[in-house]
Amino acid sequence: MTLGSAVLNQHNVVSVARELAPQVAGCATEAEAARDVPERLIGALSHAGLFSIWVPAALGGAELGFRDFVDTVIEVARIDGSAGWVLFVHAVYGALAAYLDEPAAREIFRPSAKVAGSLNPTGRAVPVDGGYVVNGRWTFGSGINHADWVLGNCLTAGPEGHTPRPMIALFPREQCTVHDTWRVSGLSGTGSHDYSVDGVFVPVGRTFPAFSAPPRQPGPLYAAPFITLFAATVAAPALGMARGAIDAALEVASRKTPTGSGSLLRDRPSAQAALARAEGLFQAGRAGLVETVEQMIARAAQGEVSLRERALVRIATAHATASAVAAVDLAFEVAGSTANDLVCPLQRFSRDVRAAAQHIAVVPNNFEIAGRVLVGLEPGTPRF
Repeated sequence: MTLGSAVLNQHNVVSVARELAPQVAGCATEAEAARDVPERLIGALSHAGLFSIWVPAALGGAELGFRDFVDTVIEVARIDGSAGWVLFVHAVYGALAAYLDEPAAREIFRPSAKVAGSLNPTGRAVPVDGGYVVNGRWTFGSGINHADWVLGNCLTAGPEGHTPRPMIALFPREQCTVHDTWRVSGLSGTGSHDYSVDGVFVPVGRTFPAFSAPPRQPGPLYAAPFITLFAATVAAPALGMARGAIDAALEVASRKTPTGSGSLLRDRPSAQAALARAEGLFQAGRAGLVETVEQMIARAAQGEVSLRERALVRIATAHATASAVAAVDLAFEVAGSTANDLVCPLQRFSRDVRAAAQHIAVVPNNFEIAGRVLVGLEPGTPRF
């Protein structure tokens, strides 16, 4: 029996995620070796309803807030970054149900359904009677081996002489080919393989304009621009890795006596200061991200979100991720050579957070894009 999203709420969702910590920890090494999260952990996350926390309540989801999303992902990512990353992907795509016709949304986003895919517009969709014929290959399909449905961002021709328009198409997992391409040093347990489709028919009801579709479901979360909201969620796993790295360094400091020292590592003022700085980076990064995004969501519920408000979210997102990387570095340095031991989670957090920080939504270039808006220029990208 599935716990389901209906019983999740802002008061218990983080606790539900926290209770899964032993299972997440028990799968971390296996996930890295297999280059994918084990099916039993996917089943546990699904049973807990965590993949449906952003599915609209009218469609059977929990429809929780941004703070709940971030803190839930942190709870999993603080144990294993790859598991937290896959949770973030499946959970954030639950919001896409709000942009589909209700029959298609109910078909795809049934309780605990898992959707994977990439927002890079590397597919092509040709209009035909009743829908589109889709072809294409996409990269970074995190969690795709466990997905029930897969999305592809496609370019589809508009009226003659017009620029092709990006469009999201969703198709069953069995209709796409997964290519075994994910061989990396960081976030290796996410199964982020390439995938492709060849001549797949997608009914029009399973499509919607990318980044510009108006929501078909009420609620402030869906009134916010999805591309900006999606970008903000990318920082959540990185913050979770920072939380886990700080906790791991505190544990090492409480038991390690450095070579040539007669006292524990925790007694060193330099270690104390470094851990305090790391904690400050984590707390400030999380708080700034949550506050800025919640302000944008509140504004969206009242009307149009300005480019400046979107820019502030991008700044908070990139800053939170950079802060997470800095916090992990401080924790790694405090632990000394112990951090390199394969039984110490710090070595994995160090690799994983760097991989997370290379996502296009959180790389330092976002400061430049947002800065253009702050000085009165256009952002220079449609993905804003």
